[in-house]
Amino acid sequence: MARQALYTLIWSQQQRCYELQTHGQPTLSLRSAEDLAFSSFLQTHTSFAFVGQAGRLSVRKESRTARVSYWYAYRKRAGQTYKRYLGATSQLTFARLEQVANELNDSSSPAIIATRGEQKPAPSMPLLASRCTPPRLPPSLVQRTRLLNDLQAVINQPLTLVSAPAGSGKTTLLSAWVAALSRPQQGGYQLKGTDVAVAWLSLEELDNDPARFGTSYIAALQIACAHIKGLPTPGRKTMAVLHGQEMLPLSSILTPLLADIEQVGREVIFILDDYHVLSDQVIAESMRFLLEHAPTNLHMVLATRSDPELPLSRLRMRGQLLEIRNQDLRFTRAEAASYLLEGMGLPFSEEEVTALQARSEGWIAGLQLAALSARKRENLSSFVQDFTGSHRFVLDFVQQDVLAHLPGPLQDFMLQTSILTRMNARLCQAVTATLGLAECQEMLVALERANLFIMPLDDQRQWYRYHDLFREALLAQLHTRYPTLVPLLHLRAAHFYEAAGEAREAITHALAAPDYTYAANLMEQAAEHLWWLSGEIRAVHTWVLALPDAVLRAHVGLALNATLHMLNSIYLSNKRLYAMVQNQLERAFTNIEGLLGKKAELSLSDAEVALIQRRLFLLRALFEMRGLLRCGDVERVLQLVEAADALPADPEAHWNLVPLQLAFCLTVILKREGASLIPRLLAARQHMMEAGNPQATIRVKCWLAQAYSQDARWHQAYQEALSALTLLEQSGPHTSIAGYLYACLFNACYAWKQLEEAATWLLKLRQSAQDCQVVDLLVTGEVLGARLALASRDLSSAQLALDRLAALVEQEGFAHHAALLDHLVRQVEEQRRDGCSALRRPNVDQPSTLLEPLTTREQRVLRLLVAGQTYAEIAKTLIVSPNTIKTQVSSIYRKLNVGRRAEAIARAEQLHLLANWEAESS
Repeated sequence: MARQALYTLIWSQQQRCYELQTHGQPTLSLRSAEDLAFSSFLQTHTSFAFVGQAGRLSVRKESRTARVSYWYAYRKRAGQTYKRYLGATSQLTFARLEQVANELNDSSSPAIIATRGEQKPAPSMPLLASRCTPPRLPPSLVQRTRLLNDLQAVINQPLTLVSAPAGSGKTTLLSAWVAALSRPQQGGYQLKGTDVAVAWLSLEELDNDPARFGTSYIAALQIACAHIKGLPTPGRKTMAVLHGQEMLPLSSILTPLLADIEQVGREVIFILDDYHVLSDQVIAESMRFLLEHAPTNLHMVLATRSDPELPLSRLRMRGQLLEIRNQDLRFTRAEAASYLLEGMGLPFSEEEVTALQARSEGWIAGLQLAALSARKRENLSSFVQDFTGSHRFVLDFVQQDVLAHLPGPLQDFMLQTSILTRMNARLCQAVTATLGLAECQEMLVALERANLFIMPLDDQRQWYRYHDLFREALLAQLHTRYPTLVPLLHLRAAHFYEAAGEAREAITHALAAPDYTYAANLMEQAAEHLWWLSGEIRAVHTWVLALPDAVLRAHVGLALNATLHMLNSIYLSNKRLYAMVQNQLERAFTNIEGLLGKKAELSLSDAEVALIQRRLFLLRALFEMRGLLRCGDVERVLQLVEAADALPADPEAHWNLVPLQLAFCLTVILKREGASLIPRLLAARQHMMEAGNPQATIRVKCWLAQAYSQDARWHQAYQEALSALTLLEQSGPHTSIAGYLYACLFNACYAWKQLEEAATWLLKLRQSAQDCQVVDLLVTGEVLGARLALASRDLSSAQLALDRLAALVEQEGFAHHAALLDHLVRQVEEQRRDGCSALRRPNVDQPSTLLEPLTTREQRVLRLLVAGQTYAEIAKTLIVSPNTIKTQVSSIYRKLNVGRRAEAIARAEQLHLLANWEAESS
């Protein structure tokens, strides 16, 4: 027998109100969720049963952080427990409870299946997998031998561009080519034997976020390699970096991925379809980096409606670009005849085929429209005379020749599902709301059979998408005929994606509705996971900036937290990365400050205003701190620290770290008096551990290890750094904090004169600095490298480190770095005066093996360096650009822990690398 709930909120039909019962006995009568008694109950209780007009629910409050909790609804149905988000306490209305009760008691309504333990929704839809497979070929496929032969040259070029307007057959051509590559034994094409891995990614508007684009790119690459037995899985390290807590430069993210691609050991063809949908400048820059530094076995193919922002002229001049353009893709007369007469079975005469081909100018979509329209005409000659074949014809065709001749239900189905970029029967069922699952599947199949511009995306024919041009025409018709229906359709899609655990898609549709309140609630649910676990801080921040003031007011905490995470993700990074997000941060400040000017209009309480002002001050101070560190303005930093310390404590623990972070900048970075901050750091560490915030705990432990180092308390510094590294490994996401911890471990070992272990930590530090491009870490790596060289009495290496340090200080301009440089220069000069310049560098500062092996390409480059070739000569030998060689040489130097060619040769000899390679090649 089911256990009765202690508390039950039940609808009383007789009293026409809700009753709160305890042990089945009425204790409160409630006519509004705003009743103070009910609000008090929600504040002090964590669960109750709900029996409303629409059905039953179990309602529970669940903690998401130490101080933040949300309400969730549960309903058991057919042996499964389903879960739905209700909101914060302030959002828990009777209407919301009735709405969710209706949804969870409806067997056709999608919902999250609650799992044991974490109770996180697992995405149930193969959304990404469906985009990593070429669309299925149409039955009326025209064999285009001339273009398939042209595509054989892909293997000889780093970039192939298939650029033409919509409806030109770009996707179909590439799909046909990939299909032919997969069956060489059946008369298909073959490239360099069978040693080719082909990755495919169909892009969409949501990919205009670097983190999502990178994730999709790596997933497509991994799927391609998984299809070939014995290939390694590329991109694991890059995926970890991509999903870290910090925004990193593209070079840091992409360099290990390119190394992985080179290690695949065969040619890799990567096809990006619909590249024109991408407009994000960070992604454009990443593609330029990929092309500039691509290994010789990577060949990119871009299908696009417009030319991308890539150095096409330079690639064209170098003979490194294969182009297939609109004039190449147009159907010839023979291809038009094959399509119209054989593929579509239409009785056109030769003259009529010629006329159609000429009037459409070989535009494939135009000819397809002509074929579909001609099926309904008795007088084909008259139709041919009237046919224009222009893009404008598409809209007229959709209205007059497609929708007008379809049954009403099928018309509605096409119009309503046009809001979706890809769809399956369940998603269509949710959006249309009136059709059953089987009906939706039948309609998708019927549209495919009728050649109505719909493409299956998998072999099982579960996922489909409309041709972009056709979908645009359907959307235009939808907005014209049913403008008031469009928001409802987007909301249905958003609810479906929410239930499936696809937060990004759900938020996108909610914003398109636009239901900003619902979108903001979805952001609240997804934010913590996205910015801590998925590295999509920028995406969350961009969504928040899209909210109008009235909604932003209810979610100002989310906006402030998103801005804080954004600031911390790029704090002290290089100038280029910082500049990329500076305007976005300024816009956030302006939007949030704008709320304060509407205090009365938005009903902001004095307490809320005070909290917003405090947090804005802290954000502004953190934002200003970067510039102050550059110029070394200790007086202004002191003013900010005193003002921040005078603020009342924040109810959320991580905000209390900001004053501590400002004090750290003053005390440890500028004044180098870390000892005075240790008591405060110890208290903060204890508080963060008690709050159960591992990320904040790691940051405080890192600051504490640095403060211990400045106080020469080496044992405490060493133990604190190791402890923080252990926590960091458990938390998962990549972060630059590791680099600072490696520096603390180096300093301890250096102080103990354990130079070999110190050198090991230095290598790890330099790797982290290169990965994250945090200015402080790059400088620290050179400073510690110079110190180690001086301890080893190796003046040449010390001087090289100083030269690199001087370049960094000049480039980034941080005042406290300049002071370090001056101090090290004096040390070098002192050693020179002592006559130490002739001393050789002992082996003690070098590990006996490479911590990271050289790639095959790097080994070849090192051999040519040893042979005395210049960068230009090596580039010519390996048929790559000189910039690619410079990048690879820098990587070689980093892995060997050297700074110039002579040192690289000596280090390679010391490790017997050259002898090993000679033995392997003989």
